[in-house]
Amino acid sequence: MRPKSKKPRKICCALALERFQPALIRPSPKWLDEDYLVIDIQSANHDDGRPPTAEELLRQYGDQITQLVRGELTPLSATERDEILRGALSYYPTDLIVVGWAAALVYDKPDATSAIIDLLEYANTQLLEFATTTKCSPASFRTSIARWRAAKAFFPAGACPAAPAA
Repeated sequence: MRPKSKKPRKICCALALERFQPALIRPSPKWLDEDYLVIDIQSANHDDGRPPTAEELLRQYGDQITQLVRGELTPLSATERDEILRGALSYYPTDLIVVGWAAALVYDKPDATSAIIDLLEYANTQLLEFATTTKCSPASFRTSIARWRAAKAFFPAGACPAAPAA
């Protein structure tokens, strides 16, 4: 179980870091921290008791879902909404995951969500490691990806040049 406060978490990590110090190569003196919200919907039902399908959730709540995973207070444009929802994944009719930079929405059975949350945590760890090793902040990495997507959308398939410089 993870500590609820960041302070006990930092103390635990600092103690572990001290213990593993001899095995570390070029440890970063800077404390890395990236907040990421996971909205875990484990049960949702229609009035008749049946669970909604992923398709129904996206159709009815797509605007709100896209705002949540991007961390936005105002509705997004239709183009941005469609871009986010194109990446939505569903294996069974009643499961769904929509991943954004700020958050992810996970809709699945309670016993299935912990593995997804662990995977999201690992992906964020990799992003932080990339940001540290390349001296590129997660925010500027996101900006580069957004610029690359914009350039890709502008050019015909196969004709997209490298992403513009930041």
